[in-house]
Amino acid sequence: MTHMETEYRKWVHRAIAAALLAQGALAGVITQIEHSALNIGPVIWAIHGGVALVGAAVIIGYEKWLWRVLGRRIDYSGTWEFENQYASRGSRGITSPTERGSLNIEQTPFGIRFREATGSSCDDDREEHWRSTSTYLDGASGDIFASFECERTIHYPVQKERGRKYVGVERIIVTERCSAGRPRSMRGTFYGVCEADKKVEWGQTIYRRVEGDQP
Repeated sequence: MTHMETEYRKWVHRAIAAALLAQGALAGVITQIEHSALNIGPVIWAIHGGVALVGAAVIIGYEKWLWRVLGRRIDYSGTWEFENQYASRGSRGITSPTERGSLNIEQTPFGIRFREATGSSCDDDREEHWRSTSTYLDGASGDIFASFECERTIHYPVQKERGRKYVGVERIIVTERCSAGRPRSMRGTFYGVCEADKKVEWGQTIYRRVEGDQP
C-alpha cells in the first residue's frame, strides 16, 4: 500500500500546513485582541480550537471516505461476487465455472485484505471458506498480489470430509472500470496446494463488484 500511504501522508502534511498558515494569518489579529482592553479570551481559544478542528476534520475525512473519491482507480473496498474456474488436471485449459460465492474486501489508506469468503460448487458437492493472509496493492498498476488460506468441505454420499486445507497465491488485475474509473470487474490467476496430499491446483477467479456498493 505504498501509494495509498504516500497519498495519506500528503494529506496530513497539507492539513498541518493549512493549520499553521491559518494560525499565522490570525496571529496579528489575535495579538491585537490580546492587548486590547476587551475580555474576549474565550474567543481567542475558540479561534485556536477551530483551526485545530478543521485540520483534524480533513485528516479524519480523508481516512473515512475522501480517499475512496481521490483514489477511486485503486478502490476495491466493498462486496464482490466471484466465480472460481479450475484448470483440468493434466491440462493447461480452464474449465467452466465450478464455484461461486461472495467476499468482502476491506481497504483503508493503510492496507487491504480479503475478509473470509464463502463459495460453493455449482453441483453443491463442496463448499469453501478462504481469506487472504497477506495482501499487497501495486499503486502504479492497480494489481493485487495476495497469499491465502482455504478450508474445503467435500460432501460425499455417506459423509462429509472437513478440514482439507489449502494455501496459495493469487495475482488479480482489473478488467473493467465504471465511468468514474473505479474497478468493476477483476480477474485473478491463482495457484494452491493441499497441505495433506501436496496436490497443486491452479485456475482463475472472475470478480464482479456488487452494484451500488460504492460511495
